[in-house]
Parts: sequence; structure tokens; C-alpha cells
Amino acid sequence: MTAEFIKVPEMALLLRVSRPTVRKLIRAGAFPTHLVGNHNRARRSDFMGFQQEFLKGQAGG
Repeated sequence: MTAEFIKVPEMALLLRVSRPTVRKLIRAGAFPTHLVGNHNRARRSDFMGFQQEFLKGQAGG
């Protein structure tokens, strides 16, 4: 796996939420992910777009 993909723990840190919350977002289809074995990975570019919108919503709300 290259730096092109991001793992759930790193997503949680960047969003400032727990890992279970990230998994809920993934199940809800908030951003596209790929299964690698039993683990979710997101393409960094897809996740960063979602992150910007998510954090905007957190700050405004």
C-alpha cells in the first residue's frame, strides 16, 4: 500500500473523531473506500475532499 491511500486511524486523526465514527461514515458512503483484506482504505485525494467539507460543517455548526 502506498502513500496514495489512507487508513482508518489516520482518517480519524485528520477528522478529529474516533475510529468507530470513521467506520460509520464509511458505511454511510460518505466517501469511496476500498477493502484490502478486511481493512478499509481511502484514496487520499477522495478523503481530503471529504475532510474539507466535514471540517467546514463542524466549524459552522
